[in-house]
Amino acid sequence: MRIILTSSLGINLRQLALDDADEMYKTRVKNRSYLQPFEPRHSDALFSPQGIVAALQLAEESFQKGTSYGFAIRNNDQDPIIGRITLSNVVQGAWQSCTVGYFVDQDYTGCGIATEALRLAVHFAFTHAELHRVQAAIMPHNLPSLRVIEKVGFHHEGLAKYYLKINGRWEDHQIFSLTKELYKQ
Repeated sequence: MRIILTSSLGINLRQLALDDADEMYKTRVKNRSYLQPFEPRHSDALFSPQGIVAALQLAEESFQKGTSYGFAIRNNDQDPIIGRITLSNVVQGAWQSCTVGYFVDQDYTGCGIATEALRLAVHFAFTHAELHRVQAAIMPHNLPSLRVIEKVGFHHEGLAKYYLKINGRWEDHQIFSLTKELYKQ
């Protein structure tokens, strides 16, 4: 049975599965140019139907193993996919942490959808996944994403120089985290 999380505003996170392939393909292809400045370089294969299926198979396997939790973002359960949020790099033991990454369709930015999706994902991390810390890394010029993190209550930890290779360049990232102790529902 799929995990579905819904906010009081009707934003919906649904565990990614293979039957999301057509919708996710359309969303990824539509937003490819828009997201390019914020993502690692991807091969053309990722933007093919077969590439999407392979990515969704990996998402399902990782969810079952508890190493990554990928969700489709929707306005409600009947609407098409308008984004994705993933709690990845999940490590248990003494660290009990993960990283979070997300995107929202360019037509839906500035509507509070990413903020609500992140709130739902953080709640999932601290309850269902029983994690202690969620970390986000954001390029300093990605102002919309910085606002999302701030609204959800993440705390700034510092600047990581040349942290991730984004669109072919090593980019600095601001590091933020939220722990169970600082989390306000």
